[in-house]
Parts: sequence; structure tokens; C-alpha cells
Amino acid sequence: MKKTERKNIKSSHHEEINPSINNLTKKNVSDLELFDKLKKESQEMTYEDLLQKLDSILDCLHSDNVALEKIEEYYLKGKIYLEQCEKLLDKVEIDLIKFDINNLDVE
Repeated sequence: MKKTERKNIKSSHHEEINPSINNLTKKNVSDLELFDKLKKESQEMTYEDLLQKLDSILDCLHSDNVALEKIEEYYLKGKIYLEQCEKLLDKVEIDLIKFDINNLDVE
């Protein structure tokens, strides 16, 4: 095989792959934007609100006709909400540890 033939094969193969790479890149950017938005929203929610959102996600996932894209979205949301719940619980735990029981007045 001549050098020019190999170059043409590489070039045509590269052109075939490019559209899928571009789509993946666009999807990743979209996912990152959604991730940032959800992360910010979750930081403003209470623990109870986050649990309610998680319950809602579970209800949606239990339905029979859930598209794969929706499952991915629910997974991302659930992961973010769960992480925020864990952060809030960790904060409460630290506050409780700091709490000095010796300073309580017992009558």
C-alpha cells in the first residue's frame, strides 16, 4: 500500500469519527451545565427537601417506561442530592461533637 493511500484511509476514517466525538462533547458540556445547576440548587435546599427530591426520583424510576436518557438524568440528580444530604448530616455530626455536654446546667 502506498503512502498516499494510507493517508486517504486515515483521513476518511477520521472524518467518520468526528461527528460522534462532537456529539459526545456537546452532551458532556450539557451534563456539566446541568451538574453545576443542580449542585447550586441542592446547596440551598434543606435536608427534608433533598429527601423529598430523592423520593420523587425513586417514584419516577419505578415507572415502566423510563427512557435511558431520563435514567441518566435521574442518576445524576440522585447522586447530587445524596451527596448534599451527606454533607448536611456530616455538619450536624460535627456540631454535635463540638457540643460540650459539660456546659449544660442540670437542675
